[in-house]
Amino acid sequence: MGIRGKLVWLYLMTFGAMAALASWLLLSYLHANFDALEERQSEQALAQLMRNFDAELSHLASLNADWAHWDALYFFAQNADPRFAQEELSPIALQSAQLSLMAVFDANARLVVQQAYDLQADVPIPTDRYAPAIGSLQALLKQAPQSNQCGLFNLNSDTLMLCWQPITRGDLSGRPVGTVMMGRLLDTLVLGRMRTQSAIDFDIQPLTGQGSILPEQPRRSFTELHSSLQRPDSETVSVTLT
Repeated sequence: MGIRGKLVWLYLMTFGAMAALASWLLLSYLHANFDALEERQSEQALAQLMRNFDAELSHLASLNADWAHWDALYFFAQNADPRFAQEELSPIALQSAQLSLMAVFDANARLVVQQAYDLQADVPIPTDRYAPAIGSLQALLKQAPQSNQCGLFNLNSDTLMLCWQPITRGDLSGRPVGTVMMGRLLDTLVLGRMRTQSAIDFDIQPLTGQGSILPEQPRRSFTELHSSLQRPDSETVSVTLT
């Protein structure tokens, strides 16, 4: 091969090496940018889901506040009138308010009334399913009678949105006379609404198993009761985009 041929081959080899290096650098740059873009999109999607969780909890908290400042409930927490419970706190009330659980405690944390409703089957159900949540809150109220909070409470494979507030007069006068608790399962109805609102397909899975284990000795907070009652986050539920 002559000098000219060798120069041509050298040129081609150099050009090929430079093209390969440029392609590798371009692909590395694009891959890094695609990864960053995908990460940002995932973060934005999860942030939207957290806003949806907060919106659902805010709605439950608002309903909880309406009942907590209801004069009729204020007197019921003190006299436990069975007629009022039958007429105003019946399963129909839960169905109308789209609640899975409702409970009223008096000022000494004694359970006055409790109701549970299966919103998917549209039938009243026993409250046994929610006994861990009711029992944990009752233990808390013995230590902090005026506690109020909203969050998530895991019940084995289910997750319950939970809110409670002290019961007062409608004008907020006088001392609290008890606590009203409300719960709403994160069932297919709620999750379907969240998927529609956010245009994001996702699944959730409780991470902490049973929501609560009552302690042998009184504790001062729900967290110390080993419950998962908190805002939705990586410690409570696993959110998977699908």
